[in-house]
Amino acid sequence: MEGGGPVSGTKSWGASRTKVFDALRASRAALSAPEVARRCGLHSNTARFHLDHLVDVGAARRSTAKGDGPGRPTVVYAADEAPVAPVEQQEYRLLAEVLAGSLTATSPDPAGQARQAGAVRGAQFAESTTTSQVSATEAKTELVDMLESTGFAPEPVVADGVEQIHLRRCPFAAVAEHHGEVVCSVHLGLMQGLLDELGSNVQVPRLDPHVEPGRCVAHLQRG
Repeated sequence: MEGGGPVSGTKSWGASRTKVFDALRASRAALSAPEVARRCGLHSNTARFHLDHLVDVGAARRSTAKGDGPGRPTVVYAADEAPVAPVEQQEYRLLAEVLAGSLTATSPDPAGQARQAGAVRGAQFAESTTTSQVSATEAKTELVDMLESTGFAPEPVVADGVEQIHLRRCPFAAVAEHHGEVVCSVHLGLMQGLLDELGSNVQVPRLDPHVEPGRCVAHLQRG
C-alpha cells in the first residue's frame, strides 16, 4: 500500500514507531520484522516491538507467508488501511498507579525492587542474536534505540567530558508525580538490565530525575 496522509493517533508515537509505520505504508507487500529493521535502521527486536504495538492498536495486520525454503512460515506485517484511533491512556495510568502504590506500601525496598523489575524487562530488549560482548558504541546505540522505542525521547550528549543521555520525555510522568521513586527506579533498571544483558563495559550507575523541567539525565560510565 502506498503511503498517504497523516494517520490519526500517530502524533503520540515516537520517531522510530512512526518510521516503522511509514515503512509498512510505503510497501506494496507485507514485510517481515528483519526487513522492517533493515529499512528503518533498527535492531530486529526493536522493530518487532513497534510492529506488535501497531498490531495491538489496529494500525497493522499480522499474518504468515511461506518462506523461500523449508521451515516455519515467516511472520509478516502490513499497514491497516483503517485510520488508527488514539490510544486511551487512562486505563494504563490507573494500573500503573495501583501497582506503584502497592509496591511503595508493601515493600521494604520499593526503589530496589522496582529497579530489579525494570532490569528484567530491560534485558529482554537486548538483541537476541548477540553471542559475544558488544562494543561500547554498539551498546550505546542499542540503549538509545530502546529508550526511543519506549518513549523517552533520548538525546546523547557529552557534558564536562562525561557521556550522558538526556531523557526529554517521561512515559509515566503522571504516575511519577506521586510515585517518583518507583517510576525512576524502573527506568534506571531498564537501562542497566539492557546493558548487562549485552555484556558491554558501558554502565548507567546513576539517573538524575528532573534536573530541570522536561529533562532527566542518565550518566554513562565505562569499565
